Amino acid sequence: MLWKILFRIFRRHLWLHLLIPLFMGSLFNAFVSHWRLRHLWRQFWHDWGSAENLLFAAGVGLTYLVIIYYQTKKETAVTIQGNELAVLDETLSTASDYFATGAIGLREWFDPIAQVFLSRIIRCKLLDPSFRDERVLLFATRRQVEALGFQHLDGYYAERLVDVHLSYGTPLAFLKPAEVREVLRELSETERQELELYPAWIPWIPSWYMRKAPLSWMIRHLDFAFVTHQDGSHSALLVRKEGETLRILHLDNEQSKPYEALTKLLQKRIYKSNGSPEINAAHDFTRYYHPHRAGPVIVSLEEINRRAYELYVRRGRHGGHAWEDWLRAESEIIRMRTL
Repeated sequence: MLWKILFRIFRRHLWLHLLIPLFMGSLFNAFVSHWRLRHLWRQFWHDWGSAENLLFAAGVGLTYLVIIYYQTKKETAVTIQGNELAVLDETLSTASDYFATGAIGLREWFDPIAQVFLSRIIRCKLLDPSFRDERVLLFATRRQVEALGFQHLDGYYAERLVDVHLSYGTPLAFLKPAEVREVLRELSETERQELELYPAWIPWIPSWYMRKAPLSWMIRHLDFAFVTHQDGSHSALLVRKEGETLRILHLDNEQSKPYEALTKLLQKRIYKSNGSPEINAAHDFTRYYHPHRAGPVIVSLEEINRRAYELYVRRGRHGGHAWEDWLRAESEIIRMRTL
């Protein structure tokens, strides 16, 4: 299969991206050399086809083939094992609260493999309206934040990600690089080590590493979800996305302690100061492009139950329409809140 893909790439791009540029480049080089050295023009074609030029062309061509092979193999390694999704589904089956971070690039959210992952969480929310999920985006560099303002960079993908979260009523927050670094500094030394924020071979310079190392080196280990289960226990899901490969690792209650500490610090930063689990305006990413647009509407289970019962009574207490009453009640409440 890989060779079929390579053949298709060569058929489409070999002439335009290798042979024609290589031919014209070597031709121009020979022309300039003859013009500068005043060689006889009858020797031009002889020199152009010399062993030196042919070896140079062969080296460029071989390099091109190696790069194309490597990139093709990397980009076609689209893998997410069935047991990875099984781990996610099993964790979500007993979850009541799902607090996740987003450390991948905004474009990567729309890769097919990321969409499969996100659809599992959305399905859980649709099946259980009491299930609460929220997400905070962590930006590692100032350049990433600046790219949000340009449609041809990350602006388009950021707006579409906002639309997805608004559609499903999922709160979406964000932290800028300086804020992320401040949160990480509030962790204890042991917690930072357990979160693998820096390599194990430099335990003697962690404070220097936290101050000077690029945040992008550390933030790749912070793509996780802290899950609260219906029985009050906790767990964490570590999500590792590299190219088109996605890995999910489950940590039980004890192993998830450092992620619980980080989650509390993140929530303290993004929530309103009155103790309400609502995102404050300064960190509400759904208002990044439209400051006056309302964020996701959070409806309590009791409100939906009460309105669904009212619809049931109005219909004459005839059974068999519980699910329709529930969906209608939820949509009516959301519509009233957004008017």
